Amino acid sequence: MRRYITYVRKYNKLTRNLLTELSHILTSSLLISFNIRRDTTLSIVLSRSMEESLTLIIRGSIIKQLRADEESAMGFIKAALQERIPHIMVLNGIRPKVHKPIYCLNFTGPTLEDVVKCTPKSTLIIGDIELIKTITSECKWVSLYPGIYRLEDAVVIYHYVLDRCSAT
Repeated sequence: MRRYITYVRKYNKLTRNLLTELSHILTSSLLISFNIRRDTTLSIVLSRSMEESLTLIIRGSIIKQLRADEESAMGFIKAALQERIPHIMVLNGIRPKVHKPIYCLNFTGPTLEDVVKCTPKSTLIIGDIELIKTITSECKWVSLYPGIYRLEDAVVIYHYVLDRCSAT
């Protein structure tokens, strides 16, 4: 089962808050217990404007040295942005490839757990809703449970649902 996670975010400069957010998305997307999720690809799209964006593509199948602590993950993101990690692609102005079915996180609608289906490939897109609409128009809009508002929570639930599919 292949999992694709795309995180899109508007930004003006790389602040500590943005790095913290990116590190949480990175670790919740690619780490599991004492290993890396080899079946998952994370794309991080940082957009200054509709015309100017930077995309990091991080494949769990080939990355190394990713640690769970926030400081290490932030260092990993910084090194990736400076193109010092050979296994991470850094692309200018290129949107990531998404695989159907595509689940996009919104504030309303059916919950992620109720909608995600057991398919060999799927994509979860989280982040800035207006930017999500520029990546694809084929979203199945989903929400999180009431009271859960962090984006990394959606990633954890996505993995949980798909892990249950793999176990059966």
